[in-house]
Amino acid sequence: TNQGSCTPEPTPAPTPVPTPAPTPAPTPEPTPVPTKFVGCDDTCSGKADGEYTIAGVSGVYCSNGAARVQRCGDYLPAANVQALAAFSTSVILQANGQTATSVEAVASLVAGQTWQGLTWSGPWCTETTGCASIDATGWPNMIHSCGRTDCIHWLESSQFSPTYAPPQGCSETWLDMSMPTNQGSCTTAPPTPEPEVRPTVPPTQ
Repeated sequence: TNQGSCTPEPTPAPTPVPTPAPTPAPTPEPTPVPTKFVGCDDTCSGKADGEYTIAGVSGVYCSNGAARVQRCGDYLPAANVQALAAFSTSVILQANGQTATSVEAVASLVAGQTWQGLTWSGPWCTETTGCASIDATGWPNMIHSCGRTDCIHWLESSQFSPTYAPPQGCSETWLDMSMPTNQGSCTTAPPTPEPEVRPTVPPTQ
């Protein structure tokens, strides 16, 4: 009747439907890195000082769980050092009554690479910046500190020294080796004894 006085009723705003929180995707479990199996005969760990066949390499001198791969001017062939490095955890350099160690040097040995540019713990310095390193070509010539006579020259020409000058006495390179995977099942065989040198007896006339 009074159409002009009629006020239309407002349309109510729609009630928003709550958006459900997204279900988080489950975090996948990281795939564990397979542990390398270390047999009893693959390592010096747990063995008394002496010579053994380790990782198929005969005549390896073991001491305190480490394999000696270089002493003075004597060193094992590159293939033998690679075989031993595959079961090792760090490289130890010893000279002049001091020691330097590196964990990453092991991977370089396994890959047949040099130790140029690696970090070593201990008192010795290295200098490989802008260095052509023509003398560091791979085992046994591993570190050439170019232009720094006071830094490591682990080269056959320098008699494997922490400086350019030959070391005082013999230097040595060791590989600290991994423990056997099943250490409890390992039996420690006695080391190979040093060969006895007997005097030559002249033949009886």
